[in-house]
Amino acid sequence: MRRAILLLALGCLFAAASAHAQPFGVALRWNHCFGEGSGVASKNFACDTNSGFEELIGSFAIGENMVNVSANEIVVEVTTAYPYWGQPGLPTPPPLPEWWKFRNAGTCRQFALTGVFAADAANAVCQDWGAGLEIGGLGAYAIDYYGQGTARIAISVAVPADAMQSLSAAIEYYSFTLRISHAKTVGTGACGGCSTPLHVLLRQVYVVTDAPANNLIVSGALDGQSSDFVSWGLSPVPTRTATWGAVKSLYK
Repeated sequence: MRRAILLLALGCLFAAASAHAQPFGVALRWNHCFGEGSGVASKNFACDTNSGFEELIGSFAIGENMVNVSANEIVVEVTTAYPYWGQPGLPTPPPLPEWWKFRNAGTCRQFALTGVFAADAANAVCQDWGAGLEIGGLGAYAIDYYGQGTARIAISVAVPADAMQSLSAAIEYYSFTLRISHAKTVGTGACGGCSTPLHVLLRQVYVVTDAPANNLIVSGALDGQSSDFVSWGLSPVPTRTATWGAVKSLYK
């Protein structure tokens, strides 16, 4: 009898915890916000034109309501290391191709990566955290940040001081768009390595408020699986076999 009562109590406790649990984490998809269901995790480009561009859309969800949110500080990471994630004796990954080198003076595609901070007006699920008032920009694009074949992108986006936002739990919020131009893909002056397979991870969105004690780091897959990373030149997207942190530790 005592055992039955204990099991019943534990069942009620777990049920209550599940009922109050809220979605938490980040998501990254090509073309559209994750929650819209029309974004893709694996992108293949024929690398045959200098026209047009690709877009990566980042989003997040918080586990509890927040007030006076003023900014997002974002970290996105790139690696050529896959498919060796988590494997013993990880070999040195291929170098980051010239096609994926941006922003730094003298890089082949210095101006081919830009940030866009306006949510798609057609979104039905993914809400704009800044209500369309955001102003943002790309910070450093640190090549080989974790070792050969890696890069780290820093992004910041904020609203005016008189337009701070209240965010709700269990809602997916649009955060940013990374726009990757096709410039210098073919012809004279083309940058090599467009078709090199790699992965891009949304490491975290740091949700900033007017009170530092209330700031929140949001990381990990929003769907609890693999919503936080996408592939380029790989199809289908392989199942993740280790954490990104485990991969980075091998570069130290």
